[in-house]
Amino acid sequence: MTGRERVPGVGEFDKVFGILPLMVNRITSLTSMIGVIGALVVFFSVYGMAFGREPVVASPTLPPESLPPGGVVIVEASTSLGRLIVGGNDAPETTRTSMVEVTGMPFKQAIRADVSRASEHHWFSQYNLTFDQPLEQGDVLLARIWARCEWSMTGQAQVPMVFELNTPPWDKSLEFQTSVGAQWKLINVPFKARRAFKAGESHLVIRLGTAKQKLDIGSVEIIRFDKSTSLDALPRTKIDYDGRNLDAPWRTTAQERIEKIRKADMVVKVIDAQGKPVAGASVRANMTRHAFPFGTAVSAGAVLGDQPNNERYRKELLRLFNCVVVENDLKWPNLISNGYDRASKLIDWMEQHNMPVRGHNLIWPGEEFLPKVAIDRSKDPEEFRKLLNSQVSYTTTFFKGRLYEWDVLNEPFTNRLVEQKLGREAYVDFFKLAHAADPSSKLYINDFAILETGDQLSTPHMEHYFETIKFLIDQGAPVHGIGIQGHFASNISTPDTMLKILDRFGSFGLPIKITEFDMNTTDRALQADFMRDFMTVCFSHPSVEGVLQWGFWSRAHWMPDAGLFDEEWNLLPHGKVYEELITKTWRTDQTLSTDASGVIKLRGFKGDYELTTTVEGKPVSLVARLDKDGDTFTLQIPSN
Repeated sequence: MTGRERVPGVGEFDKVFGILPLMVNRITSLTSMIGVIGALVVFFSVYGMAFGREPVVASPTLPPESLPPGGVVIVEASTSLGRLIVGGNDAPETTRTSMVEVTGMPFKQAIRADVSRASEHHWFSQYNLTFDQPLEQGDVLLARIWARCEWSMTGQAQVPMVFELNTPPWDKSLEFQTSVGAQWKLINVPFKARRAFKAGESHLVIRLGTAKQKLDIGSVEIIRFDKSTSLDALPRTKIDYDGRNLDAPWRTTAQERIEKIRKADMVVKVIDAQGKPVAGASVRANMTRHAFPFGTAVSAGAVLGDQPNNERYRKELLRLFNCVVVENDLKWPNLISNGYDRASKLIDWMEQHNMPVRGHNLIWPGEEFLPKVAIDRSKDPEEFRKLLNSQVSYTTTFFKGRLYEWDVLNEPFTNRLVEQKLGREAYVDFFKLAHAADPSSKLYINDFAILETGDQLSTPHMEHYFETIKFLIDQGAPVHGIGIQGHFASNISTPDTMLKILDRFGSFGLPIKITEFDMNTTDRALQADFMRDFMTVCFSHPSVEGVLQWGFWSRAHWMPDAGLFDEEWNLLPHGKVYEELITKTWRTDQTLSTDASGVIKLRGFKGDYELTTTVEGKPVSLVARLDKDGDTFTLQIPSN
């Protein structure tokens, strides 16, 4: 094909067979060898016949699209099906695979995954295609996958893809999700390797456990381009979502809710030194700080450094946000390695600049995120319990009065060690101990994949979170709020779906905080539109009491493509959307003249204001806080 060449020697039996140990290693939570044997049975039942014959494919290439020159095919379309390995905890039980005949396409057979139910975790049933070549950091890659939906309840099959390190910590270079209908669809996904990978230590994953469905894969092709190749020069499957259009009906009702719940009526009286009303006085009501929390994750290194980038970081932090969450410095392993002083200095700086701080997190209850001392103690349940309880009490006492909120329990669905050893009752104790140590701090539970579901209204993850919250409340745990993270890529949910999910979790009567929002994509138009719509959804919902992003500068962001600013501090399109919303669209700055009774009335966004009038060229100002309808403030002009 024009613009690329092929490299030989991929897809042979020995290289495919070499993937088996990785498959077994990926099966992280099988409770017995029976599960492993079941996974191998699936493997050999599907692929045994493929090894005994030549690959069946109609054409050695995919459709001729214009591609930049110099591309090297590192995964052949003609041999790709023989390299797809079925793995995951649920695969033997939930996923049946078979070969089906295909006509009229560049391939004659496809592999069909018949998934009987959604898995508890998406990666519990998936195809793995391991790269047998090394990759350098910055390598430009194009994944091309033919897929179609044979059956699903919606007529669309979900196709989530991940490119990652195939061992912990599973460093990811790509997370992408799209859907396919009954017709064959060519999915093009360009991406960059975010780190170097040795031969055999990276893989492309197609996750099957998202829903009950029958998904056909016709071929997979991976092409590597020179590092200088722009991702924009490569074909890309566009992601879209219902409700993106500017005349979508949901916008009207959202705006009505914003007008009702985020604004209040203000009355300003202007009187002279004798207390008499001053008619015709010009009064400016200028909002200086939102009541609604618009925040971001921060690190001690970024805030406290002394380089020019640190100075710019602090400047933009104070300009665009009014609260923060500590990204990593308060996590238990970090407190052990860095001590409490580092986090304390970060909080000192925030206090000096009137930036309320959220604590994140007290207990992250999985083996991967607990410190070694806790893992060692987990062998003795009572010692484990004592250590965890002590950590909660000590840390909340140490920072007492300085953190307005704490994420007490983080991501309990995917992290089960504490629950397995101590039961869910231990979670109740964590909340009670934290509240006893610092009654002033509001206590939250926090989890991901609640809104970012690819438009599903119910998933195992979501149901577990709902039930965990209910359990905690029923057991008397002092849960003061619900944290919903919001890490999006192509797993977009529509505004209507997100509003329904927020309604459901709002039924607990607790405030909801969006704790870790970001949108990780290089599709800048999509990113900008989704920023506008996600922020509008959240700002319009009566249960949501804050949105915090998980970083804002690409060089200090866990997903660099999600940063509002690029590495050179250029504000990206979605950053401009955010800036416009909080500094103009959702901000009040009005100048009115007093009536005959010396009064102006206006409806403004809730928050802090500077009220100013001018008499004989001299300003008279008052700092005011608008919280509710009817708040009244008086500007008195002093005598000469």
